[in-house]
Amino acid sequence: MEKDIKSRAAKSVVWSFAEKLSVQGIGFIISLILARLLVPEDYGVIAILHIFISVATVFIDGGFSNALIQNQKRTEKDFSTAFYTNIGVACFCYLILFFVAPYLADFFLQPLLKDVMRIYGISLIISSFALVQKSRFYINYNFRIIAYISFIAIVLGGIVAIFMAYKGLGVWSLVWYHIIVELIRTVSLWLLSRWKPSLCFSRQSFYTIFGFGSKLLVANMINIIAANLPTFMIGRLFNATNLGLFNRGQSLAYFIPLNFSNVLTQACYPVFCEVQNDGQRLRFFFVKYVRISFVIISPVMTILAVLASPLVSFVLTDKWLPCVPFIQILAIGYMFDPVMRLNANVINVTGHSEYTLYSEIFKKTILLFILMTTCWLGLIGMAIGLALYSLVDLLAVSIYVKKVVGVNFINEMVMLVPQILYCAITGIIVSFCSNLFSTPIIQLVVGTLTGVFTYALLMLIFSRSLIGDLVKLFNMIKK
Repeated sequence: MEKDIKSRAAKSVVWSFAEKLSVQGIGFIISLILARLLVPEDYGVIAILHIFISVATVFIDGGFSNALIQNQKRTEKDFSTAFYTNIGVACFCYLILFFVAPYLADFFLQPLLKDVMRIYGISLIISSFALVQKSRFYINYNFRIIAYISFIAIVLGGIVAIFMAYKGLGVWSLVWYHIIVELIRTVSLWLLSRWKPSLCFSRQSFYTIFGFGSKLLVANMINIIAANLPTFMIGRLFNATNLGLFNRGQSLAYFIPLNFSNVLTQACYPVFCEVQNDGQRLRFFFVKYVRISFVIISPVMTILAVLASPLVSFVLTDKWLPCVPFIQILAIGYMFDPVMRLNANVINVTGHSEYTLYSEIFKKTILLFILMTTCWLGLIGMAIGLALYSLVDLLAVSIYVKKVVGVNFINEMVMLVPQILYCAITGIIVSFCSNLFSTPIIQLVVGTLTGVFTYALLMLIFSRSLIGDLVKLFNMIKK
């Protein structure tokens, strides 16, 4: 049984990673092309728009997706009820965005925001039609279909966006890029899914799902609002160009940990659910994933921080160099994000969604305090505050993890200390070796190879057991 769970978990990781690679990885490449055709101000407008789109997206899902996956006794009525609820809430959210768009455009001093928000918001309704279908694929560990769909959607949407940007349509290329991707993904999920909603809406199912999902909804809402607070404050206190630079730096720093975290949570959540009633096995899987995740993410973020300047110069051109300090500062803080996500994940699978709510309220209160005190120090000050908040984030959620699986913050940090030391040594060596050259591409190649070799050597000498775990995972994936 345990081997079967491990095998499915490993394969889920592969296809979940493939999905994220197609959506974010290919999307990242497309964004690099678009960045050469667009200006920072265009990204600033989209960053402001994403504040409200993100909030609406969380509200539309309502925690129903996780509730359906977590509930082992889910019924056909549950799926249909969730489906109609998602669509109804999506229409409601779009109407709100449509009517408040002019006022938001005036507030942020961005007249274009009104029309952009009204068109972009259509994607909310489109995506709501596929939330349940996507949840069913996750329940059945069927990440492969989602990976294929995402790849096709992102490529076709990207082609259209690049063409529009080349023709001088500016920010509208980013708007239609997102709409086309959501439309293709939704239509494809419907065509490939065998499930179709029945003509029924059960109040009992709604209350059951909402009972669990509502706490996650509030927690996710708090989380998404807090995550967008820096964007909101910068967009209001500074200008769209500065916001575009900060947002691009934050996006580059968060790109790897975000996708890696999503891979872990999507792939591990069903696995954790299957062992949620066995405390010993749940603790085993949790500790295993925490250690392996940090072994993978920490050296990557360290190398990114050290090589941020040549990376931006080579990939985005020198006009984006002002975002380098943001990448360097945030990369260090964001390396703890996958560990924090695993902590939150293990809480959710045990049914203690109230713990998630409590921790989010505490964490976001601290975040608000940090932002209010650092915004007056400029953009660099805000970046430092966000990096420090990452540890506060992990500390807060680990308090409740202790109640669930008996692992506290100190236990987790003890597990991570060796890798932190390895990364410090790796960073120093990478910095020294890369600075021997002046050409960005040579700095990137030499720095990356040096970093990988140094970290791998340290792991081989001092943490060989973790390498064994990685090898076992790789062999499990091949099978």
